Amino acid sequence: MAASASGAKAWVPGPDWQASYIAAKAQVSLLERFSAFRSLHPACPVPQGGGALSYFASGSGPALVLLPDADRPADCFWRLIECLERRMRVIAVDYHAPESADHLLDGLRAILAAEQLSQIAVLGFGFGGLLAQSFADAQPQSVRALRLINAPSPMQRAAKAAQRRAKASGSVWNFDQRQKAKRAFLKGLACPSEEAGFWRGYARELFAQRWNKAQANALLRVQAQLHEQAGPCPSSLRIPVLIVETEGIPLDQQPALRRTPARFPLAERRSFAPGAGRMIEITRPRELAHWIAL
Repeated sequence: MAASASGAKAWVPGPDWQASYIAAKAQVSLLERFSAFRSLHPACPVPQGGGALSYFASGSGPALVLLPDADRPADCFWRLIECLERRMRVIAVDYHAPESADHLLDGLRAILAAEQLSQIAVLGFGFGGLLAQSFADAQPQSVRALRLINAPSPMQRAAKAAQRRAKASGSVWNFDQRQKAKRAFLKGLACPSEEAGFWRGYARELFAQRWNKAQANALLRVQAQLHEQAGPCPSSLRIPVLIVETEGIPLDQQPALRRTPARFPLAERRSFAPGAGRMIEITRPRELAHWIAL
């Protein structure tokens, strides 16, 4: 680990990751860019977040808070952030092992206070979109726009499904489960073949070292709590909403996703052509950044 100019330790990829595709020049270049990104975007703890969240901030302009899906850290969105930070102040959030949904919402309020922000746009992917809606419901005066990517809306049936998954995974978080999570992550990609080695290495590090049982179970419990807060869109929430949908959504997640346009009937809706994959923040970052910044 090398020290950055700010004093924070810079991230350096491990030798196994590098060696797995050191022969491919394009992939080494991608790894070097990612290493530089991680070095220049050190994480900040949330002052009153109680350890539920951390974040990094970059760029200048209107503030945008990025809430990732439950199984993706903020640096998974590095290529999208590179596009957005040229015109916006991007605050990218990482989840840890929150005690409750209220714990996460309090952490978001603490980030706004630390960054001295009165209003933000919120960009949520999957679970992050569910959290974004909950935050906008609870604090509408602080949210000027919602950008929801493959985001479910609160739904009682989905709450029960999340509770079952939390109970099932609570007893064991073993090698097989990590491998299953890694395969699901890679399946959502539709990246060029020359980038595949980089993302395999990223997924290997993520699910072997960074993603753990406590975090997975905590976020499943929080997901169930957010779904239990089912209700109509508040009449006070009159802000621009963008809903982006992609292919490859698992069947068990589709009912809650279909509820989102019904909850926001005036929202703008966009979708990507077949072949873009589910993880468009990786495969189509420039196009997605253009839609988000409109």
